[in-house]
Amino acid sequence: MYKYGKCCIKKFLYFVVACIAILAVSIGVMWGLSADYKLYGVPVLNYHQINDEKHSALTLHVDQFKEQMEYLHNHGYNTITLDQLYDYLQNGTELPDKPIVITFDDGYVDNYTYALPILKEYNMKATLFMISDAANTPGFVSTEQMRQMEAVGFDIQGHTNHHKILTHMDPTELPDAILGGKTSMEGILGEPIVYLAYPGGFNDMLVQYVTKQSGYKMAFTVQPGTVKPGDNLYALDRLAIFQGDTPYLSFWLRLHCAPFIKYSWALRDTLRDNGWTTLASIYAFILGGIMSYEVVARPLRVAVLTVSDTRTLETDKGGNKVQEFLEQANHIVAERKIVIDDYDSIRNAMIPWCNDDSIDVIISTGGTGIAMRDVTIEAVNSLYEKHIPGFGEIFRYLSYTEDIGTKAMASRAEAGVNNNTLMFSVPGSVGAVTLAMSKLIIPEMAHLVREITK
Repeated sequence: MYKYGKCCIKKFLYFVVACIAILAVSIGVMWGLSADYKLYGVPVLNYHQINDEKHSALTLHVDQFKEQMEYLHNHGYNTITLDQLYDYLQNGTELPDKPIVITFDDGYVDNYTYALPILKEYNMKATLFMISDAANTPGFVSTEQMRQMEAVGFDIQGHTNHHKILTHMDPTELPDAILGGKTSMEGILGEPIVYLAYPGGFNDMLVQYVTKQSGYKMAFTVQPGTVKPGDNLYALDRLAIFQGDTPYLSFWLRLHCAPFIKYSWALRDTLRDNGWTTLASIYAFILGGIMSYEVVARPLRVAVLTVSDTRTLETDKGGNKVQEFLEQANHIVAERKIVIDDYDSIRNAMIPWCNDDSIDVIISTGGTGIAMRDVTIEAVNSLYEKHIPGFGEIFRYLSYTEDIGTKAMASRAEAGVNNNTLMFSVPGSVGAVTLAMSKLIIPEMAHLVREITK
């Protein structure tokens, strides 16, 4: 038995060594091929935020971004435009040696503040895929900033109007999101928008068809891989660069070993989709440090309602705090209203938002107590198709332990869903709003929206 066990261990070690050797040789071969774009394909890098304030998978620190651009510069990479890429794919037009495309999604203002100076330093071109409705809003670039970016090598292109997941939308609404976003950006900049990045990378045959019919020449996903002649022009791969434990190694592997990243992700997805969720999680955990795989988050469009008989937009400290938290998290305050503490007034404000597919979330403050005048909960309960009882339960627990003690029992804070719109109702005090937004709503809002729109 001892000899048998020893033999098995030896065979297992041989197997591990062989796998490592094969992987090392494969990486070496891919690294060698990556210098020849005609064999390897053209890498299209995908970034989102560049700053030192935010902490998320989509946010790369400024020094990390500079390190990556310095690597590209020192190793002879030449940034190209999407027009050059299109001409190569369609007409076989020659590209410079080691061509690469750098793209940014959404239009965060830090692309202008931090990324632009670094790209200028290395004389690099880039493309910004802009959410049209986010232009000229807090946290996103303005028209003037976009024009300054264009003047030094940025190309501004489309990212739809609302950044909603296209494959989750009613098919009749796709033209508004895809063509509407194109038309809006053309109106803002006064120039053609002919390239699109799908929000979250999600697309299907119908989305591709509407994209083509809307006048786009190419569209991009976030599936890992390089771009080669013969690829579907409306489902082109990009190499998403995420924050992680080893961002530089993750960047290097994506740049030089795109096939390894592509098939590693495919294996993980195959395991998950065939019911091997635990094995898929273990696999993703093992490779997570170097692959930094994340589901791409998106800015959510949020309507904010204040229920009060006395407050104005200037004196509404609770509503202002909600807006502050949303903007700090790079979400979009799509609309904001104040109504009196009246059942019909509350319902009449919320119903149009629930029916507006561009609104992801409604957050109301005020009217959640137990006084006869407090009717917010009665109004929202009449709208809920599903309740989320855990929100109110956890909020009252946190209020009891961290804020107001036993007075928390008088709060009727609640959450629910109507027509795929996530709804939160919280007390109007600054303390309650801060607690709800920082501990519950901001951390979980995007996850809950994904769940209800599956």
